[in-house]
Amino acid sequence: AGADGYLAKPIRAAELAREIERVLQEQTKRIPAEPPTDGLPEASPPTGQGHATGLIRWQSALSATRDDWGLLRQVIEAFLSEAPRLFEQGQAALAQQDAVSLKRVAHTLSGNLRLLGAERVADEARQVQDAAQERDWPRAKTALERLRVLLEQTFVELRQPPVPAS
Repeated sequence: AGADGYLAKPIRAAELAREIERVLQEQTKRIPAEPPTDGLPEASPPTGQGHATGLIRWQSALSATRDDWGLLRQVIEAFLSEAPRLFEQGQAALAQQDAVSLKRVAHTLSGNLRLLGAERVADEARQVQDAAQERDWPRAKTALERLRVLLEQTFVELRQPPVPAS
């Protein structure tokens, strides 16, 4: 898989929105007339704080993709594919006491989780990042274990999106 575009940090909301719009326009040219019906519902979910364990704020996740369920579906699929690999890299970095790698992994997970509206889980990833910055390995180990549990719950929730109101 390749990149469809590039944004330099710090990410600005207006630039992100323009880039998402550009990519969506390109993707629209490639989408078949009848999109698949599996995955996330095409209608908006009911309002509320979440579903299942309540870790995902669905309205926030949908807003991050400018109310595009198709794009949100792609973001979720990419996250579900990449997050386990990233977490394993974090475990290896902790075992090797590699602060740079552990901070990078935790930072990436935190940003992805915030995009998906999983603030509580993102905050835990930030705790891992902070512990790695301070080279506080016992704290990093505890925070990484809490992150593992929350990620497992997040994966379940992402695979079971809310049912749209009829």
